[in-house]
Amino acid sequence: MTAWIVVVARGNLPLLRDAVTSFLRQDVDDVRVLVVNNGSGSDVSSWLHAQSGPDSRVMSIHHNPQHSVARAWNTALRYVFSVGGQRKVDRVLVCNSDVVLRPDTYRLLAAEEAGFVTAV
Repeated sequence: MTAWIVVVARGNLPLLRDAVTSFLRQDVDDVRVLVVNNGSGSDVSSWLHAQSGPDSRVMSIHHNPQHSVARAWNTALRYVFSVGGQRKVDRVLVCNSDVVLRPDTYRLLAAEEAGFVTAV
């Protein structure tokens, strides 16, 4: 099953790049990252467009003007959990754009039996 990671970005391309790099290095199969570009400047937009393609593991949704963080998260989660009424996944890791994950983070969190878990 695809391991989805959702992140909302509002500028600061260097931090976003580091975060996405760490997301893609998770030690689980088929990691996909959905970035919500929430009114960022052209540098973030250009970088995200360069990441796209038919075989890309990084996808993006662009909001301009900026939406609330809650609305941006909800847009991403709606996309990941259900496209065209088809449930795509059972879980999603939601991260901030300024975090770098250990390679085992997704696997360890997914192993928990609870409905909601968090990493600190």
